[in-house]
Amino acid sequence: MKKQLLISAVLLMFTFSTTQVFGQERGPKRGRGQVQELPPLDLSKPETLQPRTRYPRRFPPQNAFGIKLGYFIPTADEGFAGVDESDFNDIFFGAELDLSVAPTLYLTPSIGYYKGDTTPAPSVSPSDIELTIVPILLSLKYVFPTITVKPYLGSGIGLYHWSVDKTSVVGSTVPLLSPEVDDGTEFGFHFLGGFIAPISPGTAFTGEFQFHAVTADTSVTDLDLGGFNINFGFLFFF
Repeated sequence: MKKQLLISAVLLMFTFSTTQVFGQERGPKRGRGQVQELPPLDLSKPETLQPRTRYPRRFPPQNAFGIKLGYFIPTADEGFAGVDESDFNDIFFGAELDLSVAPTLYLTPSIGYYKGDTTPAPSVSPSDIELTIVPILLSLKYVFPTITVKPYLGSGIGLYHWSVDKTSVVGSTVPLLSPEVDDGTEFGFHFLGGFIAPISPGTAFTGEFQFHAVTADTSVTDLDLGGFNINFGFLFFF
């Protein structure tokens, strides 16, 4: 009898303890298929939407100062009879200031210097002729918004100060013989195209092709002072 009472007491205690354990309040369960919430994207930060590039995204819409060295090829279609115009091909120096007026537009004042010389054809007595041109230009350039190398196109107006210095020769057929020095300033147009290749966040290598259309009206004849200009240089952004 005692043995049965003992067994009954043990079973009663076990039943009571099990009821207490399973009856306790449990915390919230986290299911296996539950998706963790991600923080919302901040659309005001471009880096969350676009891949990071080597240079700042604001390049090149910055102001810049540039220096360039090139080669000027005058057309010399008028006013240089008896002269081989290819002899006038010579070095060109220039400087420019690029002012950003919009994300892809530059207003560019620039100045250059060119001086070439030649000798009339052998059919006339030899005399040196020096042609000097100082173009003061104002250009508008559109820069294509590419990631690395940025091509651009543009055009503009300019004032071209020129002078012709020569040695007077009796019997020469070259029309520019009187006076010994002739000069003036003419209005002209130009067209250009080139590229900007970044070297560092503040420096870029640039190449450019220009075509100039300008004619000088002298007391003797009209002079074609236009030509082609190919130059290379560096831009320093600020």
